[in-house]
Amino acid sequence: MKKLLFIIAVVFLAASCKDKTIKITGNVKNPNADKLEVFYYKDFLKSETESFTIELDEVNSFIVNLPLKTSEFVYLSMPPRTIKLYIRPDSKVYVEFDAEQRDSMPFISGINSHESNFLVKYNFEIEKEHGYRNLLAKIAELEVNEALAFLEEVKNKKINYLKSFPNYDLMEKEFVDNIMKSINYEQYNLKLTYPNYYQFVKKLDAKPELPEDYYNFLVAEDLFDDNAIKIKEYRDFLDGYVSFGVSEIISKMGEEFKGSFYKLQFDYANANLSGESKIFVLSKCAYFSFGIDSFEQSEALYNEYKEIATPGIYKDIVDNIYNKKLSLMPGNPAPDFTINDIDGNVVKLSDYKGKVVYLDFWASWCGPCIREMAPAKELKKRMVDYNNDIIYLYISIDTDAAKWKEAIEKHEITGVHANVSGRNQPIPGAYNVLFIPTFYIIGKDGNIFDNNPPRPSSPEIDGVLLKALEG
Repeated sequence: MKKLLFIIAVVFLAASCKDKTIKITGNVKNPNADKLEVFYYKDFLKSETESFTIELDEVNSFIVNLPLKTSEFVYLSMPPRTIKLYIRPDSKVYVEFDAEQRDSMPFISGINSHESNFLVKYNFEIEKEHGYRNLLAKIAELEVNEALAFLEEVKNKKINYLKSFPNYDLMEKEFVDNIMKSINYEQYNLKLTYPNYYQFVKKLDAKPELPEDYYNFLVAEDLFDDNAIKIKEYRDFLDGYVSFGVSEIISKMGEEFKGSFYKLQFDYANANLSGESKIFVLSKCAYFSFGIDSFEQSEALYNEYKEIATPGIYKDIVDNIYNKKLSLMPGNPAPDFTINDIDGNVVKLSDYKGKVVYLDFWASWCGPCIREMAPAKELKKRMVDYNNDIIYLYISIDTDAAKWKEAIEKHEITGVHANVSGRNQPIPGAYNVLFIPTFYIIGKDGNIFDNNPPRPSSPEIDGVLLKALEG
């Protein structure tokens, strides 16, 4: 069978070599759709991707043209399966996978396919058992010295797997370096998380007693690496490092903190980081502040950020989110959209002019979203006299339509329902949806009445809706 697959791969690769932009060819067994998505990340702040929809041919084969000038992690997606590859500009890779059998390992061959082969097998043979979530669950049951010993054992196992992998010497040096960094930063993340998570799992009143040298890794000279921004484990470490420092500051305050966490994180990162790592974290704080904090807080942070940030993609992203937030201020026209509701009817926001729209972006998997559904039911009862004047419009970002519909039925959510597949779709993007739930109140005139209204669980929501109705 493997010999046959190799012959097929050679045929595809021979065809692909005629066009220098063709990087991936392949075949899907048991496809559940007639197309697959291929994407890679353009930035790591708002996780925007460059995405391509590829049609399968009559024998379920595909050819992907990727205009890559640098090596990238590339993802093939046909839910529920997503396969992670590493594609060099000079790669010609053939991929074959079964869309139904999630536990079957993809077959990969071709020119400079060593890195992709490693990723697939590493995921199946190492990460399934020793991925971050599994490791965290394991160490939460162990005393600190046992946890540290276990983490060291797993770290060595991962490094040995990498170095003993066939064709290790033929892998791109940058790729090997990045895998090593991901292993090391995963360890740092687990050590930072362990004390709090152990306390939570064990239901203790205090964190466990730690060895005096437990946090020594945080003072290593090579702790920060601007070249590692593309590595998820490093970005997670930056988050964990700043959160750890901020938590220490808050614990010394001796009272409940009521300010902006993003401002605290911004100040800590500004004082303790440098280079691209610093700019990345500052950009992240300024960007996500616009999804949580009041506009006054976010604008103040943005103005401080502008004095520090260097020109580049991250500054552009933060500038854009600020300008978008300005366009969504009360009094401005609400971005219009057209979408099909749960029954297939066409819904256009502007058709609701003359009524107040309480707009809720949510998802079935979002705990805070679901917790607002019972209060929303009570809100509708209290506002029953205004049923003809208020539209409760729910837009889900679920990627699984079945779970979306199941949640609506389970929680008895009444209103107008529509679904977009993911947060990065145009409608959530138009409304600056960085977190969910996100709420808006749109006035009778079609303008934004409140771009950060009280949630259904807030005692203030009735008054705000009544005020909107007066307009």
